[in-house]
Amino acid sequence: MNFTTDERLSPAECKTMAEVRVGVDALDRLLVAILAERQGYMDAAARIKTDRNVVRDEARIEDVVSKVKACARKAGLSE
Repeated sequence: MNFTTDERLSPAECKTMAEVRVGVDALDRLLVAILAERQGYMDAAARIKTDRNVVRDEARIEDVVSKVKACARKAGLSE
């Protein structure tokens, strides 16, 4: 069975492992694309913050991690 991303079923609709694998593979491609875009923002931050001593912002890192954990909990995921 050959599926495109547009033919991805919801997890509840999957009846075969092939359908599950199509969904997982499609989501993995989306996750990589999103992470690549996020990395672009990190590259921009490094370009904008010309002083290497201010590139690493511990308070901002903690803020980001806290927000991601809250989103994970809200979505029913483990942190």
